[in-house]
Amino acid sequence: MPEALVRGVRINYEVIGDHGPWIALTPGSRRSFGELTDLSKAIAASGYRVLLHDRRNCGASDVAFDGSGSEHEVWADDLYALGKELGALPMYVGGSSAGARLAILYALRHADGLRGLVLWRVTGKLIVSVEARPGGRSAMLHSCLPASSGTAEPMASSARLSVAVPWASVAVSSAR
Repeated sequence: MPEALVRGVRINYEVIGDHGPWIALTPGSRRSFGELTDLSKAIAASGYRVLLHDRRNCGASDVAFDGSGSEHEVWADDLYALGKELGALPMYVGGSSAGARLAILYALRHADGLRGLVLWRVTGKLIVSVEARPGGRSAMLHSCLPASSGTAEPMASSARLSVAVPWASVAVSSAR
């Protein structure tokens, strides 16, 4: 498997497909990207390039700690840097569970590198909705995290973000 030095950390990755728009997919938990290989092959057969990677501290990538933010924020920044290095930006970013949280943070932190989101099995106390704007493919992404009082409050400074999405509208809620 290829490796890239991303922000001082060796990241293991694989690209499936050789043409079309890029889609980066990330599994849940701390699992290796291998579980997404079959899905990625099917997506690539439809004309996409799929970027799979083992996040730092996961799979075959290096173990490295970074105090610049939460682990999901660090993973989002790593994915952006990897995508930039591979010439994959802007790309669709998606994932399952922890991978979905990474994708949402990627959208909030790196809108310039995003085409849209692909989310499934959104877990944790995160509330997300994507609403289509009339007359176009752009959308609004709203994200809330639980406050200490137990009520959901908007994330600081970047609660709303315009992103292009390949679907008309979708709403996801995973508050427990």
